[in-house]
Formats: sequence, C-alpha cells, structure tokens
Amino acid sequence: MGIRYKQQQHNRQRRHVTTDRKRYAAIALEKNIRLAAERLAERKLAAARAEQNVEPPTSATTRKPPTSIEQGSMEGALQRKEAKSIA
Repeated sequence: MGIRYKQQQHNRQRRHVTTDRKRYAAIALEKNIRLAAERLAERKLAAARAEQNVEPPTSATTRKPPTSIEQGSMEGALQRKEAKSIA
C-alpha cells in the first residue's frame, strides 16, 4: 500500500510541474507577442513620420541648452568689432 501511495504522489507532483511549465510558457508567449507588437507599432510610426518629414517630439529635458561659451564668444566678437569701428 505504501508503494502505490508513493507512485500517486509522484504522479501528482509531475502533473503539477507540467501544468506550471505550460502556464509559465503561455504567460511568456503572451508577453513576448505584446512586446513584439509594441516594437512593430513604433517602427510603423517612425516610418510614417519619416515619410511626412515630421520630427519626433522632443521634450525640453532632452534638448541641450546653448552653452555659455558660445554665447560669450559671440558677444566678445561683437564687442571687438565695435571697438575696431570706433578706433
């Protein structure tokens, strides 16, 4: 009687593991399909924007502000031109 109980427990555990694997595989497949669909939609949107020559929206945080060196060099150049014209 103990042997049959052990066999049944082994079979029950095996079935449980098998269904867990199938469940995990189904969840992983669904997630992978969703991610692939999102990537495809992004590519199509990028292609449509490229066709229309529309730049993708950029946020203020991604744009670099003008550097003070560039502004300072422009102001310095203007001051030098004014000094030369006065002299």
